[in-house]
Amino acid sequence: MADIITFLRTSDCHGMYLAGITRVERVLPLLPGSKARLGDVLRLFGKPEDVARAAHLLGEAKAPDTVTGFVYLGGGLMVGILIGMVTVPLAGAALSLLPPLASLYIGRFLLHIEPAILRGAIAGQHAGTPAINATEAVAGNPVLVIGYTVTYAIANILLPLLGPIFVAAFAATHAIAL
Repeated sequence: MADIITFLRTSDCHGMYLAGITRVERVLPLLPGSKARLGDVLRLFGKPEDVARAAHLLGEAKAPDTVTGFVYLGGGLMVGILIGMVTVPLAGAALSLLPPLASLYIGRFLLHIEPAILRGAIAGQHAGTPAINATEAVAGNPVLVIGYTVTYAIANILLPLLGPIFVAAFAATHAIAL
């Protein structure tokens, strides 16, 4: 197919913006002269009637698979952070797999967050920069950072603020009267 931008300009699809190209689940860079191939997914923005016209000319329209509700995402983050602060002693070691597994279950099955974004959010909830770097290297793209940035910021604010409160509550419940 010819250059995508040229095609959109000459095919009476005015006001259209090409926001991305995905080929075999890999995001391609938007470069001048980019060409579309059979099976590519083009992310187009514009008026609904222009998008429908372009979709008719280019192929079939594909609606986004899922939509994330940010109110629920924020609530899930708060619950995940609170769960992450709870540890259960088990043979002298803290059971640290419970919070990420709970976050994974809640995020995937209750909130329906995309798996890549959810993995980034779990890495951010633990303020784990090495975790996001390793996961991004394995995934081969930076989509995970979308979920990481918000949870990382919240974790870096709430962990220092709530830490002394939990320590004080623990000390109060385990105080020894002399």
